[in-house]
Amino acid sequence: MKKILLLLIIGAVSCGSVRAQLAKWVLPPVYDSISVKVDKKIIETDSLGIKTLWTMDGGRLFETEHVVLPFKEGLATVVRKDNGLMTGFVDMSGKFTSLPDVRIAYDNPYFNDGYLIFQDNKGYGYYRPDGSIIRTVNVETSYPFHHGYAPYLAYGQPDKKKDPYYGYHTADGHTVRLRIYNNGDVTEFAREELVFLSGISSDGRGVAVIRGRLYWFNATDSTFEPMLRGEEGLPDRKRHLILEGDYGTYFLNLPSGGVEIRAVYGKKNTAILRFDKELVPVHFIFNDGEITFPEDSTVSVSYATSLSSYGHEGSFGLSMYSRQVLPEQFESVGLMYGDKAFVKLDGKWGIIEILPDLDFRISINKGRDIAFRHQTFETQMRLDLPAGISAKEARLDVPDSTGCILDKTSRVTKDTESGNFVLYDCTLDIPASLPDTITRISYSPVSLTYDGISMFGVPVQVRAWHLKYYNVDPIDSETTVDNGVASFTVNINAQRNVGEGDYPFEVRVEADSISVNYEKISETRYKCTVYNLKEGDNSLNIFVTEQGCPSAVFPFEITYTKPVPQKKEKEKVVIRKRTPAPKNVPSTPILEI
Repeated sequence: MKKILLLLIIGAVSCGSVRAQLAKWVLPPVYDSISVKVDKKIIETDSLGIKTLWTMDGGRLFETEHVVLPFKEGLATVVRKDNGLMTGFVDMSGKFTSLPDVRIAYDNPYFNDGYLIFQDNKGYGYYRPDGSIIRTVNVETSYPFHHGYAPYLAYGQPDKKKDPYYGYHTADGHTVRLRIYNNGDVTEFAREELVFLSGISSDGRGVAVIRGRLYWFNATDSTFEPMLRGEEGLPDRKRHLILEGDYGTYFLNLPSGGVEIRAVYGKKNTAILRFDKELVPVHFIFNDGEITFPEDSTVSVSYATSLSSYGHEGSFGLSMYSRQVLPEQFESVGLMYGDKAFVKLDGKWGIIEILPDLDFRISINKGRDIAFRHQTFETQMRLDLPAGISAKEARLDVPDSTGCILDKTSRVTKDTESGNFVLYDCTLDIPASLPDTITRISYSPVSLTYDGISMFGVPVQVRAWHLKYYNVDPIDSETTVDNGVASFTVNINAQRNVGEGDYPFEVRVEADSISVNYEKISETRYKCTVYNLKEGDNSLNIFVTEQGCPSAVFPFEITYTKPVPQKKEKEKVVIRKRTPAPKNVPSTPILEI
């Protein structure tokens, strides 16, 4: 035997809700400035003079009231803002190593080849990344490291400052062999004969002065070779650059703090060799040409991103994969990387991130279908957020013109481990043309703001219909007919919920091919009189209209039979309420067992 069960299907939640992407602050917009400190690794913010280092994902690394200089070799020196002394250095994990407020040497407060040169009352020294110190002994002047070498000046007789000579500190601790290589010949020289050594240029070469002649120093293999210039056919001794003038004029100090060497070669050719204050070669000028030594090049870094900005001056929004995801609200948009962007809001900078895998949901009436009985429907609007977005600062707003009135005083929020929500009481107005069959209606736009972020307004749809809670029934005992004129009475009853009062309504009767009059007998009874009935079926409609609601239409069929005197049959009239076939109503599938 089969049993039949009727299952009532209530409208799906998805019909009464909307989903959209979210954004969140990686760093809130509270900073006077924001910049990349290390490409793709570290960001620096400044707020009221406090400098803070962050990872690109917003992890705090280090904070100071002093100046953090650019990173080099993974370390950044921190300089006091009041007197310019180096107070320490920080690595890329945020670890800070304190220094005893030492002076900057040669305007170079950076690590080079693993050494930070400094100057104090004892002279020059170098710090290593682990904080240990190397103090140069019996050295008059030391210079910064470049490409593994740092020149220094010392005296053979330190007390009398006599017999000056130069040498190299090496980053790996090896000794530079004092040998000259020339066409396979090797000549050794004493350290006192080395009266000048330059720093190493970007092409890996330095300049030495030995016995009054100029030599190239090759940093790759630590060799000295003659510096030759001029006609190829001349012997090397003619082409070899020789210092011009006496020793006192060998090294002229330039206004920039650098050094200039003048030399001659060939047949009265001259050369001017210029070095910066760290003795690194800058520009050599010869009678037959010149050499310019470029600075160490930096690699341009590009950032892959799914974002782009749009808008006009002072008002910008963000798009992701060319689709607008945040409306125009930012005063400026800076660097964009991945799903993140530097943005300026209310005069302050922050970092915002678009979250393509997270969204919010707005629902009305828990997403269920709505049966409008009256002009308004009391329900709730709910905003659901993922656990990572707090509901405490989230707000919804709906223009009154949409027909949805939010009670802002009813706002309730809650943050939970599985998700967060905001709940409002709201009143919905019935649309003027809402039919008595299920249809979709939209309340738009519903706007969301949270944590100072404004989202695009979205439409929230619900499935709804106008429920005819009135019943209009003819009273058969009061139906009459005479000479084609019929009268009948209808009774109007309302299916009220518990505690529900009366709602005033109006009644209207319309017919196409017959004439009709109607009168109110009582609050719920109306008498209708129809004229010009034709034999057979005649139709009319009774409209019951509650104030502010669409009319509920009740179709009637009047079947008229003319009298037949020969058969002594009287005229007759039958009043029936016609029920239209249902359209687009909630389905009631049958389950057979």
